[in-house]
Amino acid sequence: MQVGDIVKHNGDDGWWMMKDKIGVLIELFDISDPREGQWLVHWCDVDTPRYYRQISYFPEHLEVLNEKR
Repeated sequence: MQVGDIVKHNGDDGWWMMKDKIGVLIELFDISDPREGQWLVHWCDVDTPRYYRQISYFPEHLEVLNEKR
């Protein structure tokens, strides 16, 4: 994963509200987490609530759809 990749949320671990939402990776936060940090995502769906737009996501919840080249 890298900045600019288009991703889809898989809705795992209780994140059902985000399932199938599409976004673009804009920043990686290195928080010394065993899961390799968290990503800040710009969500493209207009119905994504503000709370979910302002938090970061673990890589295992995101599927890369179109890698930036």
